[in-house]
Amino acid sequence: MLIDYVAAAALALVGLTGALVLTQDVIGLHSAAYHQVIADNLLAEIEARYLMSDHPLQKLTGPCDKGTEDQQRFCQYLETGLRKLPESRIEVLGINQVGISWSEMDEAQVSVFRALPAPLSPSAYGDSPHG
Repeated sequence: MLIDYVAAAALALVGLTGALVLTQDVIGLHSAAYHQVIADNLLAEIEARYLMSDHPLQKLTGPCDKGTEDQQRFCQYLETGLRKLPESRIEVLGINQVGISWSEMDEAQVSVFRALPAPLSPSAYGDSPHG
């Protein structure tokens, strides 16, 4: 009878340990997906700003300086998003490529890159004969 209780307790312990590991894996996957979405949103905003402005990527993604109110808001948006990614940084590679790198909970380094099309000329979005 005592052996039955010991075996049942051992099986319960193994089951609880498995449930704990599974919970940690789910939390890790949730965190990784959350970080991926944050990085993708930041890259999309950088791309939109790059396409609609005449600023080079280095200026858009560089340190915040005294600029217009709109530029300051964009800079604060980037800083807020980067704070949600542990040990993150924005990298500009070449003329039209930007990436964001960060560390995950398991110390894995993750990077997401985006190649950007050439910026629109002012006439491309302001003087269209089609409205």
